[in-house]
Amino acid sequence: MLSQVKNEATKRNAVRWKSLMIIVFLCICSVTVCSAKAAAETTTVRVISTTDIHGKTTTTDYDSSCEHNSGSLAQAATLIDKARSEITAGGSITVDVGDSIYGYSADMIKSQGNTVVQPVYKAMKTIGYDAITLGNHDFDYGYQYVATQLEQAGLSSKCVLSNVYDVSTNQTVWNENLMLTKTLETSEGNKVKVKIGIIGVTRPSLTNNYNHTGILKTTDMLETVENQVSVLKKEGADLIIVLAHSSFGNANPDYGSDSMVYAMTKVPGVTAIAGGHAHKNFPSTDANIQSVYKLPNVNKTTGLINGVPVVMEADKGAGIGIIDIKLKVSGKKVSVLSTKSKLRYVTSSTASSEKVLKSVQSSDSLIKSSYAEAIANLAAAASKITSNLGVLEDNYAIQLNNEAKIQKGLEYISSNEGSAYASYPVIAATAYYECGKDSTDNLINIGNQITWKDILTDQPYRRDVNNFYTITGSQLKEWMEYVASAFQQSGGATTSKDTTLSTLSSTLESPILLKDEWQNDWSQFEVFDGVEYEFDLSKPAKYTYYGKVADSDASRVKTLTYNGRPVTNNLQVLLVTNDITANTPVIGSKVYYQRVRKNTERSAEELKSYVQSLFAFGDIENQTDENWRVVSNVGDAFLFR
Repeated sequence: MLSQVKNEATKRNAVRWKSLMIIVFLCICSVTVCSAKAAAETTTVRVISTTDIHGKTTTTDYDSSCEHNSGSLAQAATLIDKARSEITAGGSITVDVGDSIYGYSADMIKSQGNTVVQPVYKAMKTIGYDAITLGNHDFDYGYQYVATQLEQAGLSSKCVLSNVYDVSTNQTVWNENLMLTKTLETSEGNKVKVKIGIIGVTRPSLTNNYNHTGILKTTDMLETVENQVSVLKKEGADLIIVLAHSSFGNANPDYGSDSMVYAMTKVPGVTAIAGGHAHKNFPSTDANIQSVYKLPNVNKTTGLINGVPVVMEADKGAGIGIIDIKLKVSGKKVSVLSTKSKLRYVTSSTASSEKVLKSVQSSDSLIKSSYAEAIANLAAAASKITSNLGVLEDNYAIQLNNEAKIQKGLEYISSNEGSAYASYPVIAATAYYECGKDSTDNLINIGNQITWKDILTDQPYRRDVNNFYTITGSQLKEWMEYVASAFQQSGGATTSKDTTLSTLSSTLESPILLKDEWQNDWSQFEVFDGVEYEFDLSKPAKYTYYGKVADSDASRVKTLTYNGRPVTNNLQVLLVTNDITANTPVIGSKVYYQRVRKNTERSAEELKSYVQSLFAFGDIENQTDENWRVVSNVGDAFLFR
């Protein structure tokens, strides 16, 4: 009996062990299945983008003749090479979003003949872009010119422009879209083909510098993207990348708007967007991009807008955009697992690509050789003209620039066209385009002779033209209040982001003259001629660098007169300048729309002509009229770099 009981117990234990083994086996199997799911087969596509190169292939800014080593296509190419090397071979595509040609370098090469290839297109061919689109400035010399350029450079087959059509044929003038097929290696060592559809769109108005009526016609960018997504999906695109020469805009842009990127992120089927045109960095912490983060569903960390990765870089080769698209591989099919976007910036320590420099060497030499052209001589006894202390005292280079503007204004009000403004005082405003940030050689520094290089340092070439505006005395005073806000108040800050300045300021117990935002950027510091004025640094500043009111009761404009008489709030003045846009702090939103005439000749050319006209009467004297000055309390001392 006892033996039988033992046998039964043994049998029950055996059953329990079998059950336990089955449970354990099932658990192990479950874990194995879960691990297989966690380690899904993947691969990655990397999109590398550039935009708005504006002809800056090397560290020379050809428009100002100065060296700026924190941005160029040659340096960006170094970043591109590194970004490519980080991804499995064949796993990246490189794209450009337009505005490649622009300014003095483009004009200089154009003057050599239509078939002489622009250096920026040579460099792009050398780098090996997979796809490019065009911006407004690419059309500055007309459709036929850019078509010839792309053909000569071997880039026509890479150009995608989905919303620009030939009027006569009703066909897109370049590729309506592109389908790139990439064979990628997966995480398991297998091969998978990924079809990447490319759409390219540009602003419908094209350029302001050439009339394409009867030659080209355009369609709305958002509508075009929607249509092309449908086309590419039918053709089997796994991913769809939009190259949009467009700023961000909002969710409901006007039809035909130049700013459509945000709205494009809401188009079903769009995988990623590389933007351009706005000269802004996204994603970034830059102040000028913060308005985008106020829009719904914009992620500061990942660069996703409505779940779509977006990149945009500032102009002149300031950096590259990178969008990484991680894909899940299921047999021959792929699907998007995750995406993220980021920027990599060119810095002064970023090396230039030797292959790019070699490709543009002849053009670079040609452009630089033109800088030596002699415009006028300075009188033997004249002191050197410099801008070293340009924010503290009048200097003759800026005065010459303003005199050239005032002369054009006087000619205008003396003509039938401008007769309505014959009684208006004529004044001018010019900013400092160079402050010596990258090199003291970039400051205005004129010795015995004024050359074309000196003209360009004083007044960069670009597309700048002098415009004529009506402006009231009160508007002028508010603009001056903004300029005067560049300075610290006497007894003010002794700390700065510049550690050298902070250390010196603390040691010397002297406040730093300029606020941090103005230290390396004098481009908003306007100097006015035709009026007399003083800034009083013992008073608080009225505005911030961004044009926000800091102290509504503050005023640093101590005096403001015209021919010795006070400028009243209601005085109507004719202002000549090339520095006002709708975004100019404090006054731009109003004065920009008070323009009465847009000139056609570049400001640099007008300055050159004016200096030559003075030289016709003899060597030029360095004679500032000292119409403005900066004052403070007796005994005040400031530290100025």
